[in-house]
Amino acid sequence: MSRQRNHPERILNPVGMPGPGTRFVGYLRYSSREGSFVTQRHWMEQTASAFSWSLIGWFEEPRESAKYEEIERRPQLQTLLAAAGTQFQGILVYHLDRWSRNPAVTYGTLARLRRQKVWWQSVADGWDIDVVQQPGSSKLFSLAVQEAADYLARLSERTINAKQARAAEGLHNGNVRFGYVQPDHPQLPATPDPINFEALIKIGELVAEGMTDQQIADSLPDSRTHSPRYGERLLTKDTVAAIRRSYFPREFVSGRGRGTIESPTGELIEGKHVAAWSFELCQRIDEAVKQRRRQSQSARPPKVYPFSRTIICSACHRQLRAAPAGKDLYYKDTSRVRKLPCSAFGCLSVRAQTLTQQFATVLQQVQLPVEWQTQLGVRCREIAALIGSESPQERRRTLEAEQSRLIQAYRKGYIDDARLGEEIGEIRTELAKIPMAPIHDLESFLERAQEVADMLGDLANYWNTASMRRQHEVVAALLMPEGVVYDLQRQLVIGLRPRPEAQPALELALADEWQRGDDDSSRGFEASCYTGMLWLKPEHYDRYARRSAAEAADYQPAQRSSITREQRERVLALLGTDQSLRQIADQVGISYWAVLRLAQRFADPATQRPSHQRPKLSAAEQQTVLDLLATGMSLRAVAKQFDVSYASIDRIKRRQLMRQTPQAPLDGSAADAANGPVEPET
Repeated sequence: MSRQRNHPERILNPVGMPGPGTRFVGYLRYSSREGSFVTQRHWMEQTASAFSWSLIGWFEEPRESAKYEEIERRPQLQTLLAAAGTQFQGILVYHLDRWSRNPAVTYGTLARLRRQKVWWQSVADGWDIDVVQQPGSSKLFSLAVQEAADYLARLSERTINAKQARAAEGLHNGNVRFGYVQPDHPQLPATPDPINFEALIKIGELVAEGMTDQQIADSLPDSRTHSPRYGERLLTKDTVAAIRRSYFPREFVSGRGRGTIESPTGELIEGKHVAAWSFELCQRIDEAVKQRRRQSQSARPPKVYPFSRTIICSACHRQLRAAPAGKDLYYKDTSRVRKLPCSAFGCLSVRAQTLTQQFATVLQQVQLPVEWQTQLGVRCREIAALIGSESPQERRRTLEAEQSRLIQAYRKGYIDDARLGEEIGEIRTELAKIPMAPIHDLESFLERAQEVADMLGDLANYWNTASMRRQHEVVAALLMPEGVVYDLQRQLVIGLRPRPEAQPALELALADEWQRGDDDSSRGFEASCYTGMLWLKPEHYDRYARRSAAEAADYQPAQRSSITREQRERVLALLGTDQSLRQIADQVGISYWAVLRLAQRFADPATQRPSHQRPKLSAAEQQTVLDLLATGMSLRAVAKQFDVSYASIDRIKRRQLMRQTPQAPLDGSAADAANGPVEPET
């Protein structure tokens, strides 16, 4: 049989309908008209059965991300495109508009699938990847694509007009906020929630008293919020902050008792719903927030951390937050604090010094081959062909226009400083994901890639002497936002997502121990959700990991303390009496060891405690014990020399080992760390 030849340079380059037994997947995208995937799934299964194709799985775009057209904001579509051609050879979609309503995304993704020789077919309207290229059919297809785009524009216009009209009537024009429920009729205002309305009032009062968002969330342990993105969950400091910034529960005019509606243009209008916060309370809330912001800015000058907005957890793919703890800095997963699921406990952290050293090790591995200029040019052309030339730049223009709109709204007084900062921050993060050099300008892209390659050789030495701000600039120049994938259980960097202009040089320089994402099909769909990735080869894990696979499997993080603030204050007050630690523990209702740790950590050092509350050995004697143990003397011999029990010497030894292994604050919050030490565990 003759060998099938590939002609990627041809304009008309058909894929060819695959034969029976070909591995297919279905792409399901949420539709508000249908409300479920039943119809889409049924017709895809019928089509696969008719052609005897093997339908091996589904990619379900949920409601939260299905409303977006950009590839960057649709994780399931990213995963699908990254796995196409290696784990399956065909894609089924129900209708063209379920694939995309953006012409640039539609043509760009089909061109990418065509280069990968992956068959694409929409089952409801009869389009496939070859028909759209045929003369005559291509014109009809372009009309269908434009019709889908026009529908999206008309739908957006109708939605904005409808929201503006509802706002003018004083009715809610979006999801009902926390503390309220949907009315029985859409033309009626939202009504107070019999369960959460009192909690909403309490939140406003606590904010006015100066409490932090985390303290408010802890004081309302039974309240739950619901959002389309995360569903129902307990209150966290993030949800409290969102409630605090909302205009909906604020009284619009003093004494009238009605809330506030925010229109799509940013205008504030008096609503018909009952206000939860009085006008006077809102004034106190604003003053308390401003006072806390001034104290925060004066107490902690803004810092730039090297891996801020860059490092993510390999288990849940969420960003790790920088959490200063004394003189140390940690990058911590806050999924547990935010009440979100994570298979890696949701509270693990990595020390910033450890991460900095590991990234320095990656830079030390950089070694370009002899003829790297030729290979770099070839790889640049491949990357430029894979990334659509118009889609990123169109996305950039859209974001810049939105940024200009927000600035105009701020100048007119429609939005405040806080909201402007949040919105602009999100836009700048999205802009940072777009390549610096336009991909359609191949010469400029190649020139930028060569500059990065020339710079790589000196980065290892520069990294070790650079400040944190300069290190952040290096990371931002090489990697995309969320471009460092970190395994918190084994404590090592397992993935890098370079910027397009840095990707060719890093692929060539790290080829010995790292591989492209499309070269490793063993990771499955989870690892493929990142496009343009470099993954550490599994055989090198043990070389760089701080924990072995067995240690990571047995590792259990420290549990959050169950001692309340009231219990801690009561223990500290009782320590000044003649009661023993055991009596104090029984009286307060906590363990003896918890009382002992509180006495050691929080008691006033100037206060002389009773003899039965003081340690058996002084600090100097304990240091002598450690010195004797270091010489090889047994525990029992040391205990006999100081006339104490064997268990006392053993506890001194174990406490010293714990001090040598510092841990991040359990809540991972810089603000909470500044408020005071965390209570010890019971």
